[in-house]
Amino acid sequence: MRTYNEFLGLCPIGAEVAFNNELKLNGFVLSEKFPGRLFFKEAASTETATQEQYSRKAQTQARPRRSILIKNFAQANIAAENLGVKTTDAPSEKDNTGEKAKAEVCLSSGTSTNVSSRDYALVKSIIKANLKLRLADRIGLVIAKFRCEDFDDLFEGVGAVDWTQFFCEDSKVVVEKVSSAKSKLASERAIQSVAAKAIYTTLCKAWHVNTMCETGDTFSVRIYLDNDVASVVLDTSGEPLHKRGYRLSGGIAPIRETAAALLLQLMMWKRKMPLHDPFCGSGTIPIEAILYAHNVAPGFLREEFDFQKFALFRGAEFRELLQAEKAKAADEIQTGNVIRITGSDIDENAVSLSQANAENACALTEAVMRRFGRNDKLTRPDFVQADIAEIAAPYAEGVLLGNPPYGERLGDEAEALDVYRKIADAVQEFPRWQKAFITNKTEFPDTVREVLKGQRFREHAVKYGKLETVLYVFR
Repeated sequence: MRTYNEFLGLCPIGAEVAFNNELKLNGFVLSEKFPGRLFFKEAASTETATQEQYSRKAQTQARPRRSILIKNFAQANIAAENLGVKTTDAPSEKDNTGEKAKAEVCLSSGTSTNVSSRDYALVKSIIKANLKLRLADRIGLVIAKFRCEDFDDLFEGVGAVDWTQFFCEDSKVVVEKVSSAKSKLASERAIQSVAAKAIYTTLCKAWHVNTMCETGDTFSVRIYLDNDVASVVLDTSGEPLHKRGYRLSGGIAPIRETAAALLLQLMMWKRKMPLHDPFCGSGTIPIEAILYAHNVAPGFLREEFDFQKFALFRGAEFRELLQAEKAKAADEIQTGNVIRITGSDIDENAVSLSQANAENACALTEAVMRRFGRNDKLTRPDFVQADIAEIAAPYAEGVLLGNPPYGERLGDEAEALDVYRKIADAVQEFPRWQKAFITNKTEFPDTVREVLKGQRFREHAVKYGKLETVLYVFR
């Protein structure tokens, strides 16, 4: 049987190339890519990738069809709270057709009281992914991958996982997300119901109970179907990773921290290069820039991740490993760099909020650093109240990067277009700077061109959450 060695990283749509580059820098290698999600492994594991690779050709060979053991799930209206109450609905123990699915599931040996080198390496990879991947909104562990053409395949494949390695008898398991693309099974609700039933059936059978009390920790499972291949993914992050832990308030229309980090990477911003955000809002772009400039790991302030609650990883040795990895991240923080990061906003309250969030981010980072023996100080970004029409370039070169109001959530559309005209006037004061603004308004380039005749843009579509935007980059 194979050990767990594949992960899933969720990121903003449009961040895939940048995320892949980040994976490489952190010792991971891409195994499969889809919009907004990348499957990856530790680079060292690629030596055995050929042996472990899932062979679609072999699995599409003719095989005898089974009688349908699970009927009409697409039409069933099964309430999630009733799933798994009985085990009698599972396939008969005499039916050995689930053995093939079991063989395809990645299972790991060892427990938290009997640590194997594979468990240790796995936890170290999970910690590194959650701690250091700046563009990841969530990290999942791929615990099963199998051919799935009907609900029997789904039930058997999900049920073949040894779920007791991760959950306790009082755990609550939620199939939080289902995605199906180019697959025979398309009803997300039905897939969710069958997968949840399979999980609870397996757990109830293992613990010889009819129901689970569900008074303990809650865990999240996701099912992705791509070209009739199911990936069963167990969330290791818990709270989304874009919640770094430093934001006191997001203000009226905050940009996600992962999206801000993506903008910096798309601009290929260098740590010593001046950076100014003329629409600082809650300060997210300057703060992400400060943390990046100091090489502070994005998960450095996080104290809790869901993988710490897995039954397999509750031993003291794994808690010590997490602290050891954070100590290493503390050693990697750089405090001697020349940093010139600033922000401005026409709203005085936004400036105050940006200052408070930035001070909190730096102060919390310094506090965690002191736990590991470092008394260094981080540079704070400077913020000032100013309309974009009032600012001028403080240095000959740099990056002007902002998230102006869109009109839907902040102000109205006419106000947004007026701001775009001001942007066109203001950027002329930054002749040698790279300039970029993210918006969902298609009128932005035409509005700017009215002032900047013949201006050409490089466009990059970015979608985070349900918000579809475009980053317009120009000189």
